[in-house]
Amino acid sequence: MAINLMFHDVNTAYTELMHMAPHYAKWEETRNGKALVFQEPVIITHTRPEHRVLFDPVRNANPFFHYMEALWMLSGDEGIKFPTQFAKNLGQYSDNGYSFHGAYGYRWREAFKMDQIDAVIEMLKLDPTTRRAVIAMWNPDWDLNSESLDLPCNTHLYFRVIEGSLNMTICNRSNDLVWGMLGANIVICLSSKNGSRRV
Repeated sequence: MAINLMFHDVNTAYTELMHMAPHYAKWEETRNGKALVFQEPVIITHTRPEHRVLFDPVRNANPFFHYMEALWMLSGDEGIKFPTQFAKNLGQYSDNGYSFHGAYGYRWREAFKMDQIDAVIEMLKLDPTTRRAVIAMWNPDWDLNSESLDLPCNTHLYFRVIEGSLNMTICNRSNDLVWGMLGANIVICLSSKNGSRRV
């Protein structure tokens, strides 16, 4: 059974999930060592996506870097040069030293021979009730059975307009609570100010 949670603030979500983890998660071996892994899908609804920077001393989030990373992604770039100016350790996840295999922005805007963001915007303008506004990041030709250091954790984005606000649902194959889901991924949320985000 899925765990369904709703939060107004990413810091509250972090505190609650850290408290829940020992009760709903089990220790498992991962490629990065032992980790507490939730055994059922976790569905989180963020009702105030503008409150999305995690202020935790362990995570030590840099809001400036998150802003620059979001701009880099929205540009459609896959190169390591721009983001590593602000977080040098990112370069260790490049397979070839000059690009990222799983770069979200590149997959949104370039990789599949179309700009998926522009396409979704036009779809929602023409029909705000559509349920076909989907952006894909996972490509089975590139990613299944890949040994890359950088595979997309987020696989699909689903957009809807509900009561005049943009709603985005994100599907994840795997997401670290501190560094990924509530540390970096929530920051690049594309929802409108009054929208919500589900992961």
